[in-house]
Amino acid sequence: MEFREGCPSELLYADDLVITAHSLEELKERYQCWKDNLEAKGLKVNILKTKILMSKSQMPTHVDKSKFPCGVCMKGVGRNSIFCNYCQKWVHQKCTNIKLLKEDPNFKCKRCVGDIVSYENDEKEIQIGNDSLEVVNSFCYLGDVIDQVGGCAGATTARIRSAWKSFHELLPVLTTRSISLRKRGEIFQSCVRSVLLYASETWPVKVEDVDRIIRNDNIMVRWICSVKLSERKSMDNLRNMLGIRNIDVLLRYNRLRWYGHTLRMNDSAWPKKIMNYDINGVTPRGGQKKRWIHNINKDLQKFNLSQNDAKDRAKWRKTIHPKSQQEDIVQPP
Repeated sequence: MEFREGCPSELLYADDLVITAHSLEELKERYQCWKDNLEAKGLKVNILKTKILMSKSQMPTHVDKSKFPCGVCMKGVGRNSIFCNYCQKWVHQKCTNIKLLKEDPNFKCKRCVGDIVSYENDEKEIQIGNDSLEVVNSFCYLGDVIDQVGGCAGATTARIRSAWKSFHELLPVLTTRSISLRKRGEIFQSCVRSVLLYASETWPVKVEDVDRIIRNDNIMVRWICSVKLSERKSMDNLRNMLGIRNIDVLLRYNRLRWYGHTLRMNDSAWPKKIMNYDINGVTPRGGQKKRWIHNINKDLQKFNLSQNDAKDRAKWRKTIHPKSQQEDIVQPP
Protein backbone atom coordinates (compact mmCIF):
# COMPACT_ATOMS: atom_id res chain seq x y z
CA MET A 1 0.00 0.00 0.00
CA GLU A 2 1.29 3.45 -0.95
CA PHE A 3 0.88 4.93 2.56
CA ARG A 4 3.23 2.40 4.17
CA GLU A 5 6.61 3.81 5.22
CA GLY A 6 8.39 0.57 6.11
CA CYS A 7 10.43 -0.59 9.08
CA PRO A 8 11.18 0.69 11.70
CA SER A 9 8.29 3.17 11.56
CA GLU A 10 5.84 0.44 10.68
CA LEU A 11 5.79 -3.34 11.19
CA LEU A 12 3.28 -5.45 9.28
CA TYR A 13 2.46 -9.10 9.99
CA ALA A 14 -0.53 -10.69 8.24
CA ASP A 15 -3.47 -8.39 9.08
CA ASP A 16 -1.77 -6.88 12.16
CA LEU A 17 0.14 -3.62 12.15
CA VAL A 18 2.46 -1.80 14.56
CA ILE A 19 2.99 1.93 14.13
CA THR A 20 5.94 3.45 16.00
CA ALA A 21 6.68 7.12 16.62
CA HIS A 22 8.96 9.28 18.74
CA SER A 23 6.15 11.45 20.11
CA LEU A 24 2.42 11.29 20.70
CA GLU A 25 1.76 14.00 18.10
CA GLU A 26 3.69 12.04 15.49
CA LEU A 27 1.78 8.88 16.43
CA LYS A 28 -1.57 10.62 16.01
CA GLU A 29 -0.55 11.88 12.59
CA ARG A 30 0.64 8.44 11.44
CA TYR A 31 -2.45 6.70 12.81
CA GLN A 32 -4.87 9.11 11.15
CA CYS A 33 -3.04 8.85 7.81
CA TRP A 34 -3.04 5.05 8.01
CA LYS A 35 -6.73 4.90 8.97
CA ASP A 36 -7.87 7.31 6.24
CA ASN A 37 -6.06 5.34 3.52
CA LEU A 38 -7.33 2.06 4.93
CA GLU A 39 -10.95 3.17 4.92
CA ALA A 40 -10.53 4.58 1.42
CA LYS A 41 -9.93 1.02 0.23
CA GLY A 42 -13.06 -0.29 1.93
CA LEU A 43 -11.34 -1.70 5.03
CA LYS A 44 -12.20 -0.99 8.67
CA VAL A 45 -10.07 -0.59 11.79
CA ASN A 46 -11.01 -2.63 14.87
CA ILE A 47 -10.85 0.06 17.55
CA LEU A 48 -11.32 -2.41 20.43
CA LYS A 49 -8.15 -4.28 19.44
CA THR A 50 -6.10 -1.15 18.82
CA LYS A 51 -3.96 -0.16 21.82
CA ILE A 52 -1.35 2.48 22.63
CA LEU A 53 1.85 1.53 24.45
CA MET A 54 4.16 4.30 25.68
CA SER A 55 7.80 3.74 26.56
CA LYS A 56 8.62 4.78 30.12
CA SER A 57 12.05 4.24 31.66
CA GLN A 58 10.90 5.17 35.19
CA MET A 59 8.75 2.08 35.62
CA PRO A 60 10.02 -0.87 37.67
CA THR A 61 11.73 -3.51 35.53
CA HIS A 62 9.59 -6.31 36.91
CA VAL A 63 6.49 -6.52 39.08
CA ASP A 64 6.45 -9.68 41.20
CA LYS A 65 3.15 -11.43 41.75
CA SER A 66 4.08 -11.78 45.41
CA LYS A 67 1.79 -11.11 48.34
CA PHE A 68 3.90 -8.19 49.59
CA PRO A 69 5.66 -6.37 46.71
CA CYS A 70 8.12 -3.61 47.55
CA GLY A 71 6.65 -0.13 47.16
CA VAL A 72 9.74 1.03 45.24
CA CYS A 73 11.17 -1.83 43.13
CA MET A 74 7.94 -3.92 43.17
CA LYS A 75 9.78 -7.15 44.04
CA GLY A 76 8.72 -9.38 46.90
CA VAL A 77 9.94 -8.29 50.33
CA GLY A 78 11.12 -10.39 53.26
CA ARG A 79 11.77 -9.67 56.90
CA ASN A 80 14.35 -6.96 56.27
CA SER A 81 11.82 -4.29 55.26
CA ILE A 82 9.95 -1.29 56.63
CA PHE A 83 6.31 -0.28 56.26
CA CYS A 84 5.31 2.97 54.52
CA ASN A 85 2.14 4.33 56.09
CA TYR A 86 1.46 6.61 53.11
CA CYS A 87 1.27 4.05 50.29
CA GLN A 88 0.56 1.13 52.68
CA LYS A 89 3.37 -1.00 51.25
CA TRP A 90 6.50 -2.66 52.61
CA VAL A 91 9.87 -1.45 51.31
CA HIS A 92 13.23 -3.24 51.05
CA GLN A 93 16.08 -1.93 53.14
CA LYS A 94 18.19 -1.50 49.96
CA CYS A 95 15.41 0.76 48.59
CA THR A 96 15.48 3.06 51.65
CA ASN A 97 19.21 3.92 52.07
CA ILE A 98 18.76 3.27 55.81
CA LYS A 99 21.52 1.23 57.45
CA LEU A 100 19.45 0.04 60.43
CA LEU A 101 15.71 -0.37 60.01
CA LYS A 102 13.46 0.58 62.90
CA GLU A 103 9.70 0.94 63.01
CA ASP A 104 8.90 4.53 62.06
CA PRO A 105 5.28 5.75 61.65
CA ASN A 106 6.55 8.80 59.73
CA PHE A 107 8.60 6.85 57.18
CA LYS A 108 8.01 7.75 53.53
CA CYS A 109 9.32 5.63 50.68
CA LYS A 110 11.08 7.16 47.66
CA ARG A 111 7.95 6.92 45.56
CA CYS A 112 5.80 8.79 48.11
CA VAL A 113 8.47 11.46 48.58
CA GLY A 114 8.58 12.01 44.82
CA ASP A 115 12.13 10.80 44.08
CA ILE A 116 10.68 8.18 41.71
CA VAL A 117 8.04 8.96 39.10
CA SER A 118 4.86 6.94 39.50
CA TYR A 119 4.72 3.97 37.13
CA GLU A 120 0.97 4.27 36.62
CA ASN A 121 -0.34 5.76 33.39
CA ASP A 122 -1.21 9.44 33.49
CA GLU A 123 -3.83 8.79 30.83
CA LYS A 124 -6.06 5.75 30.42
CA GLU A 125 -7.35 6.74 26.99
CA ILE A 126 -6.14 8.97 24.16
CA GLN A 127 -8.46 10.60 21.66
CA ILE A 128 -7.32 10.50 18.03
CA GLY A 129 -9.92 12.04 15.76
CA ASN A 130 -13.21 10.28 16.53
CA ASP A 131 -11.46 7.24 18.04
CA SER A 132 -10.74 6.74 21.74
CA LEU A 133 -7.78 4.34 22.09
CA GLU A 134 -6.87 2.59 25.35
CA VAL A 135 -3.39 3.14 26.84
CA VAL A 136 -1.90 -0.09 28.25
CA ASN A 137 1.19 -0.95 30.31
CA SER A 138 1.89 -4.17 28.39
CA PHE A 139 0.65 -5.96 25.31
CA CYS A 140 0.59 -9.69 24.56
CA TYR A 141 0.82 -10.81 20.94
CA LEU A 142 1.39 -14.39 19.72
CA GLY A 143 2.40 -15.47 23.22
CA ASP A 144 5.07 -12.79 23.66
CA VAL A 145 4.68 -9.78 25.96
CA ILE A 146 5.98 -6.26 25.35
CA ASP A 147 5.83 -3.73 28.18
CA GLN A 148 6.71 -0.09 28.70
CA VAL A 149 10.24 -0.61 30.05
CA GLY A 150 11.39 -3.07 27.41
CA GLY A 151 13.49 -6.06 28.34
CA CYS A 152 12.04 -9.54 28.71
CA ALA A 153 10.77 -9.62 32.31
CA GLY A 154 7.16 -9.52 31.16
CA ALA A 155 7.80 -12.11 28.45
CA THR A 156 9.50 -14.58 30.79
CA THR A 157 6.75 -14.19 33.37
CA ALA A 158 4.10 -14.90 30.73
CA ARG A 159 5.96 -17.96 29.46
CA ILE A 160 6.39 -19.31 33.01
CA ARG A 161 2.66 -18.90 33.59
CA SER A 162 1.91 -20.77 30.34
CA ALA A 163 4.39 -23.52 31.24
CA TRP A 164 2.72 -24.04 34.62
CA LYS A 165 -0.63 -24.32 32.87
CA SER A 166 0.72 -27.07 30.61
CA PHE A 167 2.43 -28.74 33.58
CA HIS A 168 -0.79 -28.94 35.60
CA GLU A 169 -2.67 -30.34 32.60
CA LEU A 170 -0.06 -33.13 32.29
CA LEU A 171 0.38 -33.65 36.02
CA PRO A 172 -1.42 -37.05 36.12
CA VAL A 173 0.99 -38.33 33.47
CA LEU A 174 4.15 -36.67 34.81
CA THR A 175 3.67 -38.02 38.34
CA THR A 176 2.42 -41.53 37.64
CA ARG A 177 4.85 -44.32 38.58
CA SER A 178 3.58 -46.60 35.82
CA ILE A 179 5.70 -44.53 33.39
CA SER A 180 9.49 -44.51 33.70
CA LEU A 181 11.29 -41.35 34.72
CA ARG A 182 13.03 -41.19 31.37
CA LYS A 183 9.75 -41.22 29.49
CA ARG A 184 8.29 -38.62 31.84
CA GLY A 185 11.38 -36.50 31.20
CA GLU A 186 10.77 -36.69 27.45
CA ILE A 187 7.16 -35.60 27.92
CA PHE A 188 8.24 -32.76 30.21
CA GLN A 189 10.86 -31.62 27.71
CA SER A 190 8.48 -31.70 24.73
CA CYS A 191 5.27 -30.38 26.27
CA VAL A 192 6.33 -28.10 29.13
CA ARG A 193 9.84 -26.85 28.51
CA SER A 194 9.03 -26.08 24.89
CA VAL A 195 6.24 -23.81 26.15
CA LEU A 196 8.57 -22.22 28.71
CA LEU A 197 11.27 -21.40 26.14
CA TYR A 198 8.94 -20.26 23.37
CA ALA A 199 10.43 -17.17 21.62
CA SER A 200 13.45 -17.29 23.96
CA GLU A 201 15.80 -16.89 20.96
CA THR A 202 15.44 -13.10 21.11
CA TRP A 203 15.16 -12.51 24.86
CA PRO A 204 17.68 -9.98 26.31
CA VAL A 205 17.75 -11.96 29.55
CA LYS A 206 19.29 -10.60 32.74
CA VAL A 207 20.61 -12.69 35.60
CA GLU A 208 17.34 -12.30 37.50
CA ASP A 209 15.36 -13.45 34.44
CA VAL A 210 17.46 -16.60 34.12
CA ASP A 211 17.18 -17.25 37.86
CA ARG A 212 13.39 -16.95 37.64
CA ILE A 213 13.26 -19.51 34.82
CA ILE A 214 15.64 -21.92 36.58
CA ARG A 215 13.75 -21.63 39.87
CA ASN A 216 10.40 -22.57 38.32
CA ASP A 217 11.96 -25.34 36.23
CA ASN A 218 13.57 -26.84 39.33
CA ILE A 219 10.23 -26.86 41.16
CA MET A 220 8.67 -28.82 38.30
CA VAL A 221 11.56 -31.28 38.19
CA ARG A 222 11.31 -31.96 41.94
CA TRP A 223 7.55 -32.39 41.60
CA ILE A 224 7.97 -34.99 38.84
CA CYS A 225 10.58 -36.90 40.87
CA SER A 226 8.47 -36.64 44.07
CA VAL A 227 11.39 -35.04 45.91
CA LYS A 228 10.90 -32.32 48.50
CA LEU A 229 13.23 -29.37 48.84
CA SER A 230 14.01 -30.39 52.43
CA GLU A 231 15.50 -33.67 51.20
CA ARG A 232 18.48 -31.74 49.79
CA LYS A 233 18.94 -33.85 46.67
CA SER A 234 21.13 -32.51 43.89
CA MET A 235 19.27 -31.04 40.93
CA ASP A 236 21.90 -32.52 38.59
CA ASN A 237 21.04 -35.99 39.84
CA LEU A 238 17.31 -35.36 39.42
CA ARG A 239 17.80 -34.10 35.87
CA ASN A 240 19.95 -37.15 35.09
CA MET A 241 17.13 -39.36 36.32
CA LEU A 242 14.76 -37.64 33.87
CA GLY A 243 17.31 -37.51 31.05
CA ILE A 244 17.09 -33.74 30.59
CA ARG A 245 19.64 -30.93 30.64
CA ASN A 246 19.92 -27.62 32.47
CA ILE A 247 17.33 -25.12 31.30
CA ASP A 248 19.94 -22.33 31.01
CA VAL A 249 21.95 -24.50 28.60
CA LEU A 250 18.90 -24.88 26.36
CA LEU A 251 18.25 -21.16 26.60
CA ARG A 252 21.78 -20.41 25.42
CA TYR A 253 21.46 -22.95 22.60
CA ASN A 254 18.26 -21.37 21.29
CA ARG A 255 19.86 -17.94 21.36
CA LEU A 256 23.00 -18.98 19.46
CA ARG A 257 21.04 -21.05 16.96
CA TRP A 258 18.93 -18.02 15.98
CA TYR A 259 22.04 -15.81 15.88
CA GLY A 260 23.74 -18.15 13.42
CA HIS A 261 20.58 -18.34 11.32
CA THR A 262 20.42 -14.52 11.22
CA LEU A 263 24.05 -14.17 10.13
CA ARG A 264 23.46 -16.55 7.22
CA MET A 265 20.59 -14.39 5.93
CA ASN A 266 20.93 -11.93 3.07
CA ASP A 267 21.97 -8.40 3.98
CA SER A 268 18.56 -7.17 2.81
CA ALA A 269 16.69 -9.39 5.31
CA TRP A 270 14.90 -7.43 8.05
CA PRO A 271 16.17 -9.53 11.00
CA LYS A 272 19.75 -8.77 9.97
CA LYS A 273 18.98 -5.07 9.49
CA ILE A 274 17.31 -4.83 12.90
CA MET A 275 20.25 -6.61 14.58
CA ASN A 276 22.63 -3.95 13.22
CA TYR A 277 20.21 -1.05 13.67
CA ASP A 278 21.65 1.94 15.55
CA ILE A 279 19.29 3.97 17.74
CA ASN A 280 19.97 7.69 17.72
CA GLY A 281 19.60 9.79 20.84
CA VAL A 282 21.28 10.85 24.05
CA THR A 283 22.71 8.04 26.18
CA PRO A 284 21.17 8.19 29.69
CA ARG A 285 23.26 8.20 32.83
CA GLY A 286 24.17 4.93 34.49
CA GLY A 287 24.91 1.53 33.08
CA GLN A 288 23.68 0.54 29.64
CA LYS A 289 20.46 -1.48 29.53
CA LYS A 290 20.99 -5.17 28.85
CA ARG A 291 20.60 -5.98 25.17
CA TRP A 292 20.31 -9.24 23.26
CA ILE A 293 23.64 -8.73 21.53
CA HIS A 294 25.36 -8.46 24.93
CA ASN A 295 24.28 -12.01 25.74
CA ILE A 296 25.44 -13.13 22.30
CA ASN A 297 28.90 -11.61 22.75
CA LYS A 298 29.23 -13.35 26.10
CA ASP A 299 28.20 -16.69 24.53
CA LEU A 300 30.66 -16.26 21.66
CA GLN A 301 33.44 -15.59 24.12
CA LYS A 302 32.50 -18.67 26.13
CA PHE A 303 32.73 -20.98 23.08
CA ASN A 304 35.56 -19.03 21.40
CA LEU A 305 33.44 -18.43 18.30
CA SER A 306 33.25 -15.62 15.74
CA GLN A 307 30.72 -14.49 13.16
CA ASN A 308 32.62 -16.27 10.39
CA ASP A 309 32.06 -19.61 12.12
CA ALA A 310 28.31 -19.27 11.55
CA LYS A 311 28.75 -19.60 7.78
CA ASP A 312 29.37 -23.32 8.21
CA ARG A 313 25.93 -24.36 9.48
CA ALA A 314 26.84 -27.95 10.37
CA LYS A 315 29.92 -26.96 12.34
CA TRP A 316 28.06 -24.14 14.08
CA ARG A 317 25.17 -26.35 15.19
CA LYS A 318 27.58 -29.04 16.42
CA THR A 319 29.61 -26.52 18.45
CA ILE A 320 26.65 -24.87 20.18
CA HIS A 321 24.68 -28.10 20.76
CA PRO A 322 23.83 -28.80 24.42
CA LYS A 323 26.13 -31.85 24.33
CA SER A 324 29.03 -29.47 23.80
CA GLN A 325 27.93 -27.14 26.58
CA GLN A 326 28.03 -29.70 29.37
CA GLU A 327 28.84 -33.35 29.98
CA ASP A 328 26.53 -35.94 28.53
CA ILE A 329 23.69 -37.15 30.67
CA VAL A 330 24.65 -40.18 32.67
CA GLN A 331 22.90 -43.24 31.27
CA PRO A 332 21.34 -45.65 33.73
CA PRO A 333 23.10 -49.04 34.14
